[in-house]
Amino acid sequence: MLTSRVSSAVVIFLFFSLSLILLPSSQAQQLCANSSPPPPGCVCYPGQTNAPDCNQLACGNLYQNSSARAPFDVSLAGSSGNAGCGQQCTGGFSGSNCNICQSADTCQNAIPAAPLGTPLPTRDVICSSEPIAYTANFGECLIDNPTVKALLPGKLLASIQRYPDPSSASLPTSSGISAVTPGLTTVQLLYAANASAPLQQQFSCQATNCTQSIEKDNYSMHCQTLKCQCSKGSFMCGGGPLDLTTTINTLSGDVGFDCPSMSNTATSIASPCHIQMGLLKNIFGPQGFSLTNCQFGECISKTIAMSKRQELIDGTTKKSTSPGVIAALVVVLFFFLGLIALVIWGFYLQHLARRGKGAGDSGVISAAAAQVEWSNLRYHLPLKSGAASFLRRRRIPPRSPHLHAAAAAASPPPL
Repeated sequence: MLTSRVSSAVVIFLFFSLSLILLPSSQAQQLCANSSPPPPGCVCYPGQTNAPDCNQLACGNLYQNSSARAPFDVSLAGSSGNAGCGQQCTGGFSGSNCNICQSADTCQNAIPAAPLGTPLPTRDVICSSEPIAYTANFGECLIDNPTVKALLPGKLLASIQRYPDPSSASLPTSSGISAVTPGLTTVQLLYAANASAPLQQQFSCQATNCTQSIEKDNYSMHCQTLKCQCSKGSFMCGGGPLDLTTTINTLSGDVGFDCPSMSNTATSIASPCHIQMGLLKNIFGPQGFSLTNCQFGECISKTIAMSKRQELIDGTTKKSTSPGVIAALVVVLFFFLGLIALVIWGFYLQHLARRGKGAGDSGVISAAAAQVEWSNLRYHLPLKSGAASFLRRRRIPPRSPHLHAAAAAASPPPL
């Protein structure tokens, strides 16, 4: 009896252990930002460390095992840490958290050495520097807004991660990429009070159900929901004179992001991008606040990038020619054609009127129409002779028979 119970317990234990091993990674891994409080063993987004708070920068490079990425160290980063990881980044990677690739060689050298979840052939891998996100895209921009600068005169940096198709991204499994849902976007705000102060995360936001579009060389993204979390103890969240914890934690609404499109030959975008976040649009206007000196990087197969880019273009074109738009165009076209028809009909009636063929005429001129002829007409002007002015009437000869007949013919018949 005891032996059977032990055997059953062993079987249950083995079954439970095997089920954990066979669980999909998307269920085994959980992002710390997805729940409050964060679950034990949760993972941070790439470039973040110190779970479950995830409020410190992770350096090295994007393709390292997350546990091997060294945390930000002011003494090692250089420039007083004002640029983030700086010198702690692996060669070929840049950004405050070393997530942005710089060249195709960088990607081709880093990918084969990485413990990848999705292997990627390196023969046509490029480092896409476009604002378009294909699988997992990383970028950074400086925040340049007079209102914000007046309150926070130091350096403000927005670190942006977008995941339209995370399952196709060739990132290490330890990065937590398997727990990322498609259409997710995250934004971390980093701040350095002055040129000698280190760059530190102030708060982070994540948006879901994000969609992209390309139209007339302009890239845009729109997300339906927004949730933000203040980094406790940071300059903006209780660690300085300005405590925005309540305001940041209650931010909600949709998110918009737009950038001018660019080629992969450029390293940064010259024209400013814009971001609109929830209620902040009421403060900064519908265009949001400007983002300057934006840099983006994504290691991806050139073939996949071209295919996904064309899908975005085709999707935008299809959206712009939806049935509703087509119906509206048809209505406008028929209205325009009707207006032209009315103008032509008006000119036609005008032409008939000039020819004596109005809409109510019979269209035939009667041959018995009356003709009036006057002959031997004479007139007399009065002569002035001082005070004795008088009118001398000359005798008018009687009408000719021909004139009398013509006048009689012109008289209407008696009723």
